Amino acid sequence: MELEQILNIYREVLLLGSCPSVMPMLFAWLYIDIYAYWAWCELVQ
Repeated sequence: MELEQILNIYREVLLLGSCPSVMPMLFAWLYIDIYAYWAWCELVQ
């Protein structure tokens, strides 16, 4: 998945449900996704 796609999905999710209880989970998910994407890019090089 491209980073841009991940960010677009994240933005859509934010617009759909702005529940305070969901927010920490979304941030954690986004952080893990970005870290995994970065780690994968490092391995490929």
